[in-house]
Amino acid sequence: MENDFLSEVAKVFSKRKIRYNSLQELASGWQTLVNDLAADGYSDYLVEYDNDLSIRYQIEEVLSEKQLEVFPEFKAFQSHIEQIDNHLKDLFLPNVKRTEAAVWWCQGILKNGTGDYANDVKEVYGIDLE
Repeated sequence: MENDFLSEVAKVFSKRKIRYNSLQELASGWQTLVNDLAADGYSDYLVEYDNDLSIRYQIEEVLSEKQLEVFPEFKAFQSHIEQIDNHLKDLFLPNVKRTEAAVWWCQGILKNGTGDYANDVKEVYGIDLE
């Protein structure tokens, strides 16, 4: 059964042109980014922040593949991503959204932004983070 799952995942990665080698690598990259944001905040430009979040788009592409839903390994992946997502949501200012962003992970504004990120947030949204 696991070989069937890995075969299906490989097909999805190829079809979607996902640049990671495995679900574990994809989840690990997302986990690392969110952990770094929690520990260090973010100080680069807002556009760079959006670029750093691009890994989550690739995760969403995998999560949207219905043929993977029958596999228990996929359910474990979904659960792990949900935990990471919830951690990111905890880092956002409450009740504030970047309304021009199409997806939830780009809509939030980090509470602990500094430097260029904080300057961009102040200039674009009028929110003072520092």
